[in-house]
Amino acid sequence: MNEFPNKIPVSFSAIAPEAILLIAAAVLLAVAVFLPARAARMGSGVIAAAAFVAAAAVSAVQFHHAARFAFDQTLRIDSF
Repeated sequence: MNEFPNKIPVSFSAIAPEAILLIAAAVLLAVAVFLPARAARMGSGVIAAAAFVAAAAVSAVQFHHAARFAFDQTLRIDSF
């Protein structure tokens, strides 16, 4: 007998840009707390810029002209 009969299909690529920004925010908090002020200021800018570039790159790769759904139709990615 199947233990998980209603398993929801997961598409992590659909939320990849948001996940990148969330992880970067966590890293930025750690940098601000554990590094000296000068190093934290310099490192924060680099990390934030890299996160925005990475999120934009992932979004550009996923750019489709057709709308699609993810997470068993609970998340809709619109067409642009």
